[in-house]
Amino acid sequence: MAAHREQFAVKVMAGVLAVSASGFYRWRTRGASARERANRELRTTIRAIHADSRSTYGVRRVHAALGQRQVVCNRKRVARLMRLDGLQGRGRGHRRPRTTASDPTLAVAPNLLARDFR
Repeated sequence: MAAHREQFAVKVMAGVLAVSASGFYRWRTRGASARERANRELRTTIRAIHADSRSTYGVRRVHAALGQRQVVCNRKRVARLMRLDGLQGRGRGHRRPRTTASDPTLAVAPNLLARDFR
């Protein structure tokens, strides 16, 4: 409603959306809720933990680190806040594969068993 105030009257938009105009004005002047403030604080802490782990910690480890700091919250809440910030842990096995650089100048090993794999 706030974005469209120049195009439409607040009273008209409130009627279309089935909300009261006074409720809109009250919402505009109201500050952030306690949950919103707590989420802001928690997101800052989560970002710090994730950065300290060199971006390797996922939801489970971040949640455990929060528990060590005596911050009580649900794991799903941590997952939601990490998702909002685009934070992800790095799973195991994400290293570059090791490959053998073959040297074409070397001779091929002899076929000692004389097996035919056709």
